Amino acid sequence: MSVVRWILVKAIFASFGVGYSLDANAQASVRAQTRSSTGREWAVEPKPRLRIEMNADHDFSAVMGLSVLPGGGVVIASALRNNIQFFDAKGLHVQSVGRKGQGPGEFEGVDDFRRFGDTLSVIDMRRAIHRFTLDGRYVGSVRVTATTERLHGFFSNGARLVGIQRTESIREGRWQQATEDLMRINERSRVSLGTFPTQELTRLPGGQLKGHVYSPRNRVAVLQKQFCAGYAGVPTFSCFDASGRRLWTRSLDNALPVAVTKADQEAYFNDIYTVNVGSPRSMLDDQVRWARSRVTFAKVLGVYGPILAARDNAVWIGPPSTDDWRRTNPNPLPETATRWRVYSAGGVAIANVTLPSRFYLLEAGADYVAGVTKDDDDLEVVLVYSLRKK
Repeated sequence: MSVVRWILVKAIFASFGVGYSLDANAQASVRAQTRSSTGREWAVEPKPRLRIEMNADHDFSAVMGLSVLPGGGVVIASALRNNIQFFDAKGLHVQSVGRKGQGPGEFEGVDDFRRFGDTLSVIDMRRAIHRFTLDGRYVGSVRVTATTERLHGFFSNGARLVGIQRTESIREGRWQQATEDLMRINERSRVSLGTFPTQELTRLPGGQLKGHVYSPRNRVAVLQKQFCAGYAGVPTFSCFDASGRRLWTRSLDNALPVAVTKADQEAYFNDIYTVNVGSPRSMLDDQVRWARSRVTFAKVLGVYGPILAARDNAVWIGPPSTDDWRRTNPNPLPETATRWRVYSAGGVAIANVTLPSRFYLLEAGADYVAGVTKDDDDLEVVLVYSLRKK
């Protein structure tokens, strides 16, 4: 199977995301909050306080994650590099940590990168999680033995929250929502936190599963001592403590499902050309024709997009997007400004935030937002904006 087709197969058949459906005891603890959204508005300062561009020495194409460090510097992880790159508050390169290999702190490829508390976590393509301090010192690695195990985050005590896809009940020729078990895992135990609905799947003859591209999925964010989750097919999300007990549920006022458009569908196929620049056009045309015969699109994206755990323990809710399925283009830039909702860890609506067009948000803090854009040469640029809280 060609590399191009493997990338495409991963996008079509991979399972992403979770939703929620806990037991009766957990549901009995719900304290629904139905107050209207706050009218407070935040925005970003027009000029970024930090801009980092690539050059011949420091290429971070296909940014998989970043984090703003104490002192204002930034650490960046790229899917095309086997290291993480540190820059200071002026955008100057400080160090690169990691290299290709299978030893301690070495990567076969960066599949994801996130900061949890004071630890940087690199998710390796060979099913390992490598952890570093904020100054780049290697802490250790955790092997992930289950290929279906998806890391959602770490609690402040070091336990990790993972999701394990369950598809055994999906019958051949029928579509239905798959489910995922959320588990809290530490060195000595694995504790189930509930079974959650996830995206639409169809089982093909022969047993293969086909995901309905752009179908609503659940979103999960891990805070210091709790996690938040919500199935994007409905306008609510909830937060739970580390034992799985639901703390509160929040309704999103005036939130309606967003339809999957023809443009969304074409963008999915066009990504095949974008990610394989330089490959023979005839070969890519064949891959696109093959994809058109295999892909099933959902009718709606859902009601909302990512749930982001901010550095100050706030919860950010993003607009519906196609990000999760467009794996050939991990950071598709929104052509228009995007609007996010911000809640406290206790479920209180704090503010709405308008982010600039062509800015893909990767991290938020008490006074900043950080993400990527692209320059005139279509090269990724890292931006950090100051938040203006009105």
